[in-house]
Parts: sequence; C-alpha cells; structure tokens
Amino acid sequence: MRFLVIQENGRHDANRHFRECFSFKRAFEFHGHECDVWGLGHENFDERPDFKVYDCIINLEQYDNIGWVPNDEIARSSATKFLWATESHISNVWINIDNEFNYDFVLQPASEMIKRDKELWFANAIDEELIHPIKSIEKSIRFGFCGTFGTNIRRSIIENLSAHYGLKKDIFVIGEDMVKAINSYLCHFNYNIGFGYTSSVNYRVFETIACGTLLMTSYSQDYETLGLKHGENCLVYSDEASLIENVNFILEDSNTDACVSMANSGLELSRKHTYKERVKIILEKLV
Repeated sequence: MRFLVIQENGRHDANRHFRECFSFKRAFEFHGHECDVWGLGHENFDERPDFKVYDCIINLEQYDNIGWVPNDEIARSSATKFLWATESHISNVWINIDNEFNYDFVLQPASEMIKRDKELWFANAIDEELIHPIKSIEKSIRFGFCGTFGTNIRRSIIENLSAHYGLKKDIFVIGEDMVKAINSYLCHFNYNIGFGYTSSVNYRVFETIACGTLLMTSYSQDYETLGLKHGENCLVYSDEASLIENVNFILEDSNTDACVSMANSGLELSRKHTYKERVKIILEKLV
C-alpha cells in the first residue's frame, strides 16, 4: 500500500528529525509499504501531492493556523483517511476538522477521549532508532527532569523537587541532547499534563523507559492497559504523599539495584510501544 503522512516539518533544528511523520514513514516502510511525507517546511512542500494515488492519508497537523492543509482535496480522495490527535489538548480541534471534512478514522491519544465508533485509541509511541539506551553514558544523575514546565502546576512541582530533593532540571533540552539527558538519569520525573483527562500520557513516559531509565510518573488510568505497573517497571504517584514516598525511595542508595531492575523491565515494555507496533492499528483497518 501507499501512504501519505501530512505534518509540518519541525521548527527546531535539534529535533526536526524526531517529528512523528518521519517515524510513521520508517514504520510503514518496515512493514513493506511505501510512504511519503508532505507538509509546510518540507523540501517538497511546493510539489502538491496527487492525493488520488494513495491508499491511505494520515493527517498529523496540529497547528495549521494559515490553512495550508488542503482538507477539501483530501476529502475528495478515495484513500482511507485518518486524523491523529497526538496530544489531548488539541482533540477538540480534530473534532472540528472531522465534522467538516469527515475523515474515516480519528486516532485519540487517551482511551477516555473515544466517543464514536470511528475513533480509535492510538497512544503516543517511541522511535527506537532515535530513542534508546546509550551504553557510553553513565547514569550519574540520580533524579532528573528533561522537558518544559508546560503549566504553572508542573513548574511548581519541579521547582520544589529541585530545591528540596536535588532534582536536576534540563529545561527545553531537545532532540539527541534529550535522549542523552534521560540516559544520564537513574530516575526521570514526569508529570502528565492531561488538560482534564485522567488517562493522558505524556511522550516522556515511553521515551523514558525506552532509554532504560526508571520512570517516576503521575497516575494515568490507561497505565494498566499499556502495561505500566508501579513497583514493577515504573513508579507511579497520585498525590503529594505518594510522590514524596517515591522520591525518598529512589534517593536511598540501598534501593539502587531495585531502581535498575524496574528500569530494565520498563525497557523491555517499551518494545511494545514503538511506531512499528503502533501502526498495526492502522494497518488492521486497511485489510
């Protein structure tokens, strides 16, 4: 089959090659299919695709505020059409696009967001060619955070953990430097930004375990289905008390081996959450 993935190219040199569209392309090609990538900022943007030649078109574009995505042309194509709301806070935008242009399927990042038969649960994933353990990097930092503050609540928690528990902050460290930073932590802190959804799962969840680093994360009701289990392959907190309990646990030298064991189990789990595995959800709908 022939696929077209639509998404704006990355705006930052450091992580442009980490864009989801390229991971989709590698995954579909791994499964023996052809896949083109097109969108604003790509070298081929001025070459309008012939939408009629594709069996499947996947729209990943989240921030089109100038109208460059030709939804009307896509709608006229006979291809099977998917929208993927990669993050929970843009789901309503996706619903508006779908209501106007009637895509065949809408891929939702959290299970509780599924309201219609055409909506499928499609959690975020990792590209193991980009995100993986780096043997040459020692886990010399016991407790770290790599990402952005995102919200005032997350900023407050991170600043408190930094001030009182030595959390190392790597703010807006992206691309390969992000992978190196997470590889250098024994334990990586995550706080899901759910925008009202209790099943929201940040990208850092799978990125962390894919680096062979122990994940400490806020609760999501989707974790059990995704295979994430507190005390087995990650540490989960649901309130301040359980957060501090987890922090004290990982800071205790005598618990280092237990942390490493959970991290190794997390790494094994990450192999089920690659794009190569995730796109099977799409392929099953095209049989």
